[in-house]
Amino acid sequence: MRKTIGVLLTAAALAVGTANAQPIRPDTPSILRWTLEQQTEWYPAIETVYRTATVKRGDTVRPLP
Repeated sequence: MRKTIGVLLTAAALAVGTANAQPIRPDTPSILRWTLEQQTEWYPAIETVYRTATVKRGDTVRPLP
């Protein structure tokens, strides 16, 4: 039981840590507070608003469940 709780807490901590996207411009408001105009302009070009990274696949590739 303790091991399961530890794994769950670790997974939650990692999820929270990776959910904080870093904007390119420091004055960018949270994505939850964008105006309609900002949404219209920024969603199609999200890589110009937030830092992005390409994650290369590993040697073993499996389909998602």
